[in-house]
Amino acid sequence: MPPPVDGAVLIDSARRAQFPLTLAAAACAAAAGAGAVWLLSLSGWFIVGTAAAGAAGLAASTSFNYLLPSAGIRLCAIARTAGRYGERLLGHDAALRALATMRPRLFRAIAASGPVALALSVGEATARFVQDVDEIETAFIQRTALAGAAAASAAGLSCLAFAMPRAIPALLLVLSGLFFAARRRARCQLSLGVDVQTAQGRLKQGVLNRLLAAPEIAAYRLHSFAAIQTESESEALIAAQTRLTIEMAGLERFQALAAALAIVAIVALLRHTPPAHAALALLATLVTVESVGGAARIGQRHAVLAAAQTRIAALANPAVKTMPGQTFTMPPRITIRSLGLFAAPGDSIGLAGPSGVGKTTRIEQLLALRSAAPGEILLNEIDINVLDPAQCRAAFAWLAQEAPILASTVAETLRLGAPDTPDTALWLALRIAAIDDRIRALPRGLDTWLGQDGTILSGGERRRLALARALLCPAPWLLLDEPTEGLDPETEARVLERLGSHLATSGRGAIIVSHRPGPFAICRRVVEIGP
Repeated sequence: MPPPVDGAVLIDSARRAQFPLTLAAAACAAAAGAGAVWLLSLSGWFIVGTAAAGAAGLAASTSFNYLLPSAGIRLCAIARTAGRYGERLLGHDAALRALATMRPRLFRAIAASGPVALALSVGEATARFVQDVDEIETAFIQRTALAGAAAASAAGLSCLAFAMPRAIPALLLVLSGLFFAARRRARCQLSLGVDVQTAQGRLKQGVLNRLLAAPEIAAYRLHSFAAIQTESESEALIAAQTRLTIEMAGLERFQALAAALAIVAIVALLRHTPPAHAALALLATLVTVESVGGAARIGQRHAVLAAAQTRIAALANPAVKTMPGQTFTMPPRITIRSLGLFAAPGDSIGLAGPSGVGKTTRIEQLLALRSAAPGEILLNEIDINVLDPAQCRAAFAWLAQEAPILASTVAETLRLGAPDTPDTALWLALRIAAIDDRIRALPRGLDTWLGQDGTILSGGERRRLALARALLCPAPWLLLDEPTEGLDPETEARVLERLGSHLATSGRGAIIVSHRPGPFAICRRVVEIGP
């Protein structure tokens, strides 16, 4: 079983693994930020200085050194362009590499925790793996903007140090105010960011659920109802996004005010300043405030990012009891005390009872997918709550009540629990499940693509294919939940005859849950579960 994964550690470890690329991207961002400030400032100084030299007469214009500033302008333009390209290239590379590590680890953490996996809907899982992890990708890419803003600030201050040193305190005051305003608003926006993430998840989950139910919606003429539900979820998302956007617009207003105040301060200090130096100071101040304001706006994404990280952490490190991980010898004896069930290896037990009394729940408890009451379920006289869940699951081959068929070929589907199984064993399992003739009739046999949830097969055929998949899993016990559901009497009889022979010759044990009496014919005894 994979070790528990802490969500914050998962994100931090991915960041540390990509630190060299992120550092290189930050260096490129710094070059781009500094290059942008120096390019505009030097261009303004050069244009005004050239105009002033031309106005001063022929002697001044011929003595004006235009080669050095023009070379500096070209250098700054190259640095800005190359830096921006490198920042995007390396930043996205680091982000995509990190996500390639995060998504599989997050999936393994969720899959290893049965209660979380069972409780997670398809729409919610999609929101976590796509929407929330994409926010982490955005954060990776945008982290380099801080380096660019810092370099732009340093470049702007260096320009002022050359052209108008007395204006440096004014620029520092404006930049500090912009930074602290962004931090304050980011904290205020945290709850709004959570609202946006929640509304997005509900919309995606609702749309996905309605798409899955499209045939029923069409059959019962529920198009208007589905449209109203989608519209309501969309309006809730738009309202949440509007509130967050209005809050974020406050920083835009503050940035415009800060830029205006900085210009007023520079103009007030222009006395006895040469025109070229004045142009350099004004342009350096404007572009510096704009660069820092851009990074501050990115910082406002902290609200949405924090919400995404919280949700990922809740999935990757769920609040469930950590198993001490004791082991037992195979094959295990099974005891379910409340049912008076004691099953030795090789036994075949039927679980009968009305719907809702907990037959499927008992199966899922044996697989450590749900928690059991202390002392209720024992494997080899050991409480299942203190056993290693991975070993518990290795003891059982499971046919679930709603067994999904992944979008894959027949062979890939059958080999999910036994990757190295030869074709001869696949055909044997298909024969026991009485579906070998149907698979042979497919265009490419075992290599036929089944489609999403096995769409090329009927419901009963999918059930028998899932049964064959369970039979191939090398476990001493079979847990079969409604193995003949959806089969006609003739096919059911053929499946049960072959399954009974398989149990008799293989020595495998079986616990069979069914509402139909047929499957109990191959059980040595049947346990009734009362309401």
